[in-house]
Amino acid sequence: MAGLGPAPSTPVITTPANNAQFHIVESFKIQWTAVQGAHYYILEADDEPTFSYPLNLMLAPLNFGTGSGAIWGNALTAYYRVRAVSEDGVRSLPSAPITVKITDLAPVPAAPAQVAPAAGASVALPFFVDWTDSPDPQIPGYELEFSTDTTFSGTSVALGITPSRSDYMITRDLLAPGNYFWHVRSAQGNGSSAWSPARAITVIAGPTPPNVNLFAIIAEPINAYGSNSVQARLMLDNPAPAGGAIITLSTDIPEVHLPSRTITI
Repeated sequence: MAGLGPAPSTPVITTPANNAQFHIVESFKIQWTAVQGAHYYILEADDEPTFSYPLNLMLAPLNFGTGSGAIWGNALTAYYRVRAVSEDGVRSLPSAPITVKITDLAPVPAAPAQVAPAAGASVALPFFVDWTDSPDPQIPGYELEFSTDTTFSGTSVALGITPSRSDYMITRDLLAPGNYFWHVRSAQGNGSSAWSPARAITVIAGPTPPNVNLFAIIAEPINAYGSNSVQARLMLDNPAPAGGAIITLSTDIPEVHLPSRTITI
């Protein structure tokens, strides 16, 4: 009679690095190597390096992938290790543990670098603002401001938003034509990076659209996971004019990838 199969090999935690630091309410990813023969993984978390049961910081009983997420609402030191489990339920030895410190004294990344529009550029509404990614993007992950002067104080701030992507579409309902300065910083839980330098741009009115507006977006299916695609139908509130209506799409969710930003209906 055949017994249980062998235990899987031991996975290795690859992210974050040992002794990494994150701010309170800053989310971060925990990732490990895939193991041959693993049916699922157990990510063990505790507030003691001995991992004495019961484990006080366990996030989930099992993981079917090679990653998990964490976010903590108070200062603490957390210890993580991971095990692979075979289809027969045989567990591997635990990985070497890592230490993660949750503290608002954690370092912050450098200010994002502005990509577009260029300094001194004239841009027609609607237009995209673009900057470099944060090394640990959050949701929302950035603070973006437009101001009529370089102080960004009081009533000089014409627009302040908190997007999740490292780009954002500015439409005519958000910002009127005029001369502005814009800057951006990344949000890291209770912490944030420095602001990027103030960059001057001129915003001009784009072509006047026909009296056609977006009525609804119907996605089918409404949820998708694991890099699967979703189709969506766009409905307008009036018939499109001759030649069609140009629709520009954007998303503030970092994991969503649009195959095309502009379509014609």
